[in-house]
Amino acid sequence: MAIRRASLNDIPFIKECLIDSWVEHAKNHPELMTEERMRNSKVEDYYSDAIKNNKGFTFIVETEGKKTGLVRVYQDKVANFFKDPDILYIDDIYVVKKFRRKGVAKLLLKEVEKIAKQLGIKRIDARVYTFNKPTQKLLESMGFKPPHSTWTKIINS
Repeated sequence: MAIRRASLNDIPFIKECLIDSWVEHAKNHPELMTEERMRNSKVEDYYSDAIKNNKGFTFIVETEGKKTGLVRVYQDKVANFFKDPDILYIDDIYVVKKFRRKGVAKLLLKEVEKIAKQLGIKRIDARVYTFNKPTQKLLESMGFKPPHSTWTKIINS
């Protein structure tokens, strides 16, 4: 497995991965999102801008010449009352289904940790939906903890 920075040539792969992920989110949380909206989103615009303008870091893993996973992180600040208000936020992480449970996500997360250390950042945050137990287990195995959760209520008109 090899990891590298994403380029604009990776946009079709990134879009395919994220649409797959988002459709799964829509199936598990239809009160929040729809499959149609996920499929019609302009993920390529968001990622093109991020890659062209160095907004955060996007990495691709390749295994035997095939793209097998990606992660996008960006630097952010949280409230100053936190011990470490500078954070690296995991925006997206995805592994192609055929390559799951083979170390791809772990490799991506280790790269994120390496970037955090290079930037002097001591905290990495990620939002993981409640249905995504495999990712939660992976994060816990790598030392992540859920100090809080987000609760949502949909108000019907």
